[in-house]
Amino acid sequence: MGRFIINGGIPLRGEVAVSGAKNSALPLLAACLLTEEEVVLHNCPRIGDVFSMQGILEKLGAHVRFSGNTICVAAKEIETVAMPEKLSKKIRSSIFLLGSMLGRMRRAVFQYPGGCEIGARPIDQHLDALRKLGVEIEEEMDTIHCRTEVLRGAHIRLSYPSVGATENAILAAMLAEGTTTIENAAREPEIVDLQNLLLAMGGKIRGAGNSRIVIEGVSRLHGAEHTCIPDRIEAGTFLAAAAVTRGELRLLSVNPGDVRGTIDILRGAGARIREEEDSLWIRVGGRLEPFHLTTNPYPDFPTDMQAQMCVVAALCNGVSRITETVFENRMRHIDELKKAGAEAEVKGHSAYISGVYSLHPADFTATDLRGGAALVLAALAAQGQSTVSRIEYIDRGYEALEYKLSSLGADIRREC
Repeated sequence: MGRFIINGGIPLRGEVAVSGAKNSALPLLAACLLTEEEVVLHNCPRIGDVFSMQGILEKLGAHVRFSGNTICVAAKEIETVAMPEKLSKKIRSSIFLLGSMLGRMRRAVFQYPGGCEIGARPIDQHLDALRKLGVEIEEEMDTIHCRTEVLRGAHIRLSYPSVGATENAILAAMLAEGTTTIENAAREPEIVDLQNLLLAMGGKIRGAGNSRIVIEGVSRLHGAEHTCIPDRIEAGTFLAAAAVTRGELRLLSVNPGDVRGTIDILRGAGARIREEEDSLWIRVGGRLEPFHLTTNPYPDFPTDMQAQMCVVAALCNGVSRITETVFENRMRHIDELKKAGAEAEVKGHSAYISGVYSLHPADFTATDLRGGAALVLAALAAQGQSTVSRIEYIDRGYEALEYKLSSLGADIRREC
């Protein structure tokens, strides 16, 4: 359990390349189990969650090579239908393997997934969708036993546009008999990226990015080569870093349209932002104006950027309101920010944040991935030396964060 030591108060300046998307790479890796042939994925981030998923695939019998930012997965033989418990409980995204395993093996034994403790994240919708496809499910303590003789296409309507449930239903339906229709599907860019890989593998799927997805089941999928999309949350985090340090950054290898919610809020607050085809430029010369935002499924403002925007709000010229509707326990970073002099109060699902001119140094403790990133932003903004502990949370989703920040002028180092 390491920590970052950060001497803040330095405006960030320069160029930084955005890594591949964590929330895309994980379901892409799960999709690799649907074929016996090799799948090559480029632009995969070297982060904790991807390493954990690599370990799970290897325990299941797949051969995995991870060189640079390219992962090659060959799952010619799957040796077990039981997920490795220790690794599965480290990351919530291990749940994606449920759909892939059922598609390929018609069997799966699974534990409830792990991840950050940011609130109740039931998997009822995942299981309900699989039942529609003909899967028999028995739950025993923390273990889920799934089996079916034949997967059959079905009409699935999600009660909430869950990204994970949408992806699990897609993966299970690829090798099912007949047509599957998913209504009220999640619309995130990561869903589109998964569709593009599956098309390259010979799948028949259309509609990703819309609320209705149609899958024509096929008898087999083949190997493919695919490049993971840029991480829109990492891009948003660097935009927020420029805002809180009052700096000037150019983000490379980014899809501006995927970061629309964060761009619109920062631009409305007074940040100067220029969008290009695959890059973003931001400049913040002084205090921004307060703003109101509410998290909701894509294309609305992403819950994964809520904590970072709380730090931006803490330095604005007035009172901002930030409302969290996705996870009920995702405001724990507020108490940490108060250590640095932030003036904030949580009422119900909303944080009311009165901006101050500057933050002071503090010893922060991360409690989750995105909240941990927010605390790094607070430390970068504060005048003086701060520490951020439990950075293993941050390592789950950000590739080489301290090196990227150092290249922009930040004084940050890792201490194990």
